[in-house]
Amino acid sequence: MAFPNPQEALSAAIRGVLLKWTALTLSIDNHHDRRRATAAAETMYSQALELASRGRDATEISEMFYAMFDTIDTDVEDGSPEQVAATIVRARDAAAKGDFGPAAALAAPASTDASRARSVIKHEVEVFGEGDESAPLRAQPQPPRLPRAPAPVDDDGFTTVVRRGR
Repeated sequence: MAFPNPQEALSAAIRGVLLKWTALTLSIDNHHDRRRATAAAETMYSQALELASRGRDATEISEMFYAMFDTIDTDVEDGSPEQVAATIVRARDAAAKGDFGPAAALAAPASTDASRARSVIKHEVEVFGEGDESAPLRAQPQPPRLPRAPAPVDDDGFTTVVRRGR
């Protein structure tokens, strides 16, 4: 993809990386107010473009991402804001030197669609072990419960409590 100038390359790279960002896509798709979440994503794009154009570092850009995720009540604890910010800074620095390859790679359509990621996340349940939040455990499927027998009722219509031996 040919870009007329570094600013156009940076704009396309930022839009491309935000469109491929799974955390952002899922937060928009699963937010109770989709319009507000979409507006926050557009604000992320414009602020990331502004910060990157002014030569800000990846830390400032990732802090902006965290602040924007807070506005849509989403906790992103996977480190992806730092990775996305670093990717944007690398694309900006390369475009400033005349190398539009990283920007073109980011602007290219995603090779995997978000529906695949959604289906994986939807079907995986993670349960954290007590005291050790760094080691997620997979929840074991529960066997189907057997139907309970009806409680015995005495002559007066009261339910009789049956003691179980322990």
